[in-house]
Amino acid sequence: MFAVVGTLYFSGWFSYRSHIQSYTRLGNNISTLKNNQKSLWSALFSNYKSEHSYTTGTGFAISTNGYIITSYHIIKDFDSIFVVNNFDSLIRYRADLVYNNQNSDLAILKINDSLFNSLEKIPFKLSNENINLGEYVYTLGYSKQNIVFGEGSVSSYTGFNEDSLTIQVSIPSNPGNSGGPILNSKGEIVGMLCAKSNEIDGATYAIKSEYLYNVIDSLNSKLEINNKVVLPKYNNLSHSDRPQQIKKIQNVIFKVEAY
Repeated sequence: MFAVVGTLYFSGWFSYRSHIQSYTRLGNNISTLKNNQKSLWSALFSNYKSEHSYTTGTGFAISTNGYIITSYHIIKDFDSIFVVNNFDSLIRYRADLVYNNQNSDLAILKINDSLFNSLEKIPFKLSNENINLGEYVYTLGYSKQNIVFGEGSVSSYTGFNEDSLTIQVSIPSNPGNSGGPILNSKGEIVGMLCAKSNEIDGATYAIKSEYLYNVIDSLNSKLEINNKVVLPKYNNLSHSDRPQQIKKIQNVIFKVEAY
């Protein structure tokens, strides 16, 4: 037996086996290191995406001092809100959330930016007339980088589950359109586009202007007199054709970005 062990020793067999074991341990260590590295990068990338994620939608101005109506789900759970318009020249303002109602998916923003002075004259007004079934309506929204036009008609006096605060419209809705204005043929705001139903093909809903009026009245009761929402009293679009209406409206329709 001693002779066999001696032969193996002098032939280098133990040294060879030792090297094999070392290589095996090294391979295991490298594999562990790679797995740890993958886990680290995965965690870092996940945190990066979480910290840098954002969402976009549409909003429209209702007062020259910077109040903008939009959908609450756009800015929910985000800390930084910006409103962007690139009709004539690119403008981008920081905005604050001053009102929200998750149940109705409504939010009101107020521009709060050192570069902001005042918006141009608001060309439309909120409609206080009854909506007619089959009435023509259209919207403008930021489902793309540039503003997009969509049209349809009022298809129901009530919204999802017979909600009396909303109407159903046949306007196709795409991601980014939420928060956009719904206008009638005279260029009056009859609602705010708020949601698309997954249960009814092509069904899009809009919060009625009547409800928007009530919310703004309630908000104004809590604001200082020099900081109230001053709604436009007149509609300057009623004698314009649709292309002219759209040109006059675009500078008060904003892309809403939330980070």
